[in-house]
Amino acid sequence: MTKKDVQLNIRMTRDLKDRIEASAKANNRTANAEAITLIEFALAAQDHSMPNLVNEHQKLENIDENTSTPKESQNVKNAMKLNEELRTEIMGYLEDLTARLEKLGVDMDELTPLPDRKKAP
Repeated sequence: MTKKDVQLNIRMTRDLKDRIEASAKANNRTANAEAITLIEFALAAQDHSMPNLVNEHQKLENIDENTSTPKESQNVKNAMKLNEELRTEIMGYLEDLTARLEKLGVDMDELTPLPDRKKAP
């Protein structure tokens, strides 16, 4: 963080603050750095949600079957490879997050699933 970074003051429950502090200690970070890391991770996961990647991959497969030139086919294959790399990266993040939450004593089966988020047109 630099002096040019902006601040955001937020209110949270004592339980959430305690969990962030415990996670920070486990990851050898300050509570502020841990909160930022968790927020960044959540936003990245939202941007690259698994259902979106699966849908995009299926669309790319359909396009690949109907391409007419080798260049178009190669472009689709490159996009499919990137999509798969993103999916693998996200799965790694999810596994890491699950391990961290379990370390904090969070029962993953008790978490309420988030509703599907639709992007604005």
